[in-house]
Amino acid sequence: MKVLLDPLPFTPYVSSNLSAYTKHVVFMNGQIVCCTATQSPLLTTSQWQVLQSTLTSPPLSFSLALFQQQHVAGHVLPADYDLPTTFELVPLRAVLMSLSVEVAGLLNYAMQLADWHDLHRYCGRCSQPLADHPTERAKVCRCGARSRYPTISPCVIVLITKGEQMLLARAPHYPEGRYSTIAGFLEPGESVEQGLKREVKEEVGVEVCNLQYKASQPWPFPNSLMLGFRADHKAGEIEIDNHEIIAADWFSPSNLPQLPPPISIARWLIDDFLSSG
Repeated sequence: MKVLLDPLPFTPYVSSNLSAYTKHVVFMNGQIVCCTATQSPLLTTSQWQVLQSTLTSPPLSFSLALFQQQHVAGHVLPADYDLPTTFELVPLRAVLMSLSVEVAGLLNYAMQLADWHDLHRYCGRCSQPLADHPTERAKVCRCGARSRYPTISPCVIVLITKGEQMLLARAPHYPEGRYSTIAGFLEPGESVEQGLKREVKEEVGVEVCNLQYKASQPWPFPNSLMLGFRADHKAGEIEIDNHEIIAADWFSPSNLPQLPPPISIARWLIDDFLSSG
């Protein structure tokens, strides 16, 4: 899998005129709306008009991107909307597994913007409705509060190695048998290196050294920027926290557990290490 695409497969686009948009990405209750017949998450204008015609209140709509020479709009439907039978709700994780890297990148971006638009409707200072900035991807208020830009949460993710072995761990929400790398969000005032070492110590009890930055990946659950590293084991035995991690062990290339899906940077870090051996 190619974690980083060069160039970006779409052009972020800001415009208040949505009438000329020819593709639509639609979310509802944190899931993506797909056409039942085609299973496509990129709806045509006619398909979007079918949804629009049955809405009793306006959706939250926003410009999204220029993708493959088409203007794409994003929409968030009301949580209590009765979706027509010609459409279905699908978890975004499931959809991403079946798409090209380019389309998956667009939906990743769309999900993060949909979440931001949905959660930033009102000013946190005066409670007035926020308005879209005329030229930037930002929210503004008449009260003069500073502009609100899309939230991006930096998260470190690290593959810890010892010789040919990899330290892999299980989180409670993983499917049965799956193991992955160690990851966690940065705290305010913390450097990336400090956060990485803290997360590793907290979750599996070991110390690491020789940190090597490898790659990054935006991840829309809900708004993460995954900063991928490899690090060497320095000291300590595995001691899980039994909260974020429920099992961990050292694995060799000949005895691997079920790994994360190829679309994830965790899997990329693992495959990158295996290919370098």
